[in-house]
Amino acid sequence: MLFSDTLQLPKRLPNVDDVLDSSNFIVSDSKQTVYYDFDQFEMIADEKSTLPDFDLLNDLMETREASCSNTNIPAAINEEMEAQNVADVPESSDTGSDQFSYDEKTVAAVLASLETNSVTPIIKEGLRSCIQTKRLQEGKEELEIKFTPYKKREPETAEELARAAKRKEQNKLAARRFRQRQKDVGDKYIKKIHRLETSNTSLQAEIVNLRRAKAELQQLLTSHLSVCTNNPVVIWP
Repeated sequence: MLFSDTLQLPKRLPNVDDVLDSSNFIVSDSKQTVYYDFDQFEMIADEKSTLPDFDLLNDLMETREASCSNTNIPAAINEEMEAQNVADVPESSDTGSDQFSYDEKTVAAVLASLETNSVTPIIKEGLRSCIQTKRLQEGKEELEIKFTPYKKREPETAEELARAAKRKEQNKLAARRFRQRQKDVGDKYIKKIHRLETSNTSLQAEIVNLRRAKAELQQLLTSHLSVCTNNPVVIWP
């Protein structure tokens, strides 16, 4: 049994002990009484929680219709629209959506909204409908948006061929200058790195020599204090 809007859940769920003892409980609707065990009830409850909020979708559709209801369509166009039959609407093809009618586009927007869990497709479709209605009110044709892929135009005349060849040569020279500039900058930084590494090695060697000289001086001073009679106070750095 699938959940619907007419299905009413029990006002009070049974106690845990009752569920463990009986392992089933009752969910009643207006048509029949159905017995579910605990696992089935949890599965159906999860299924109902994933359903969309149809009340919100209905409110959005009513808001869109109300926003577009104040526009007046010319009489000739209105008569032509009323004379059309729903059965004459062409079926959508598998190759594209350019044959969608207004109703089919609205349904497609609703389905996209349900799949993405967002009202953005419905809002976009509502704005599109309002724009089309306003254009009809002003006596303009419906706005058709077609996206054509960009096709590069090939040079044809001798002058265009010469300009293309010149531009190609300039691009080659610019690319060569850029690569040379990158190479020069890289060589500059490499030389700087080598110079800093050499300086670092020299300074490290100097530090080792200074520590060795310090140790020798401390040893000499210690040996002198052992034979000195004045016994001065020495504070090591």
